[in-house]
Amino acid sequence: MLCSVSCQYADARAAVFHRQSSQTTNLKGTEMADDNLEWHAVVKASELEEQEPEHARIGDTLICVVKLDDGIFAINDVCSHEFAQLSEGFVEGEEIECPLHQATFNLKTGEATAPPADDPVETYPVKVESDQVYVGFKKQA
Repeated sequence: MLCSVSCQYADARAAVFHRQSSQTTNLKGTEMADDNLEWHAVVKASELEEQEPEHARIGDTLICVVKLDDGIFAINDVCSHEFAQLSEGFVEGEEIECPLHQATFNLKTGEATAPPADDPVETYPVKVESDQVYVGFKKQA
């Protein structure tokens, strides 16, 4: 069951984050304290199937949430090439394929890995608490 949370969102262009201890850490090891983020519940972890994308919405932002064998990742759900929802695409390994023109994106970094897309999609920090998956947006100043 996915939910829609009303909020304003900040530009959260950053590396993918995943939960470690009481802080959120990106893949390069840079720590980002939870107090810099607004967390939004998007789906129950137990409802996610590995490599099956799920659609969520936080305010006006469409989010694609995917469970991989090494964690849960969240990216912007809109292809950077042309409007299409990536959550309707196919996941293979760490990549998701756009259902419209078959561009692919790395789910951990957001990087475009195959044309026609050249620009990356936004990635968002993720944490799981008591089976609830949360996606973090940077707080607005």
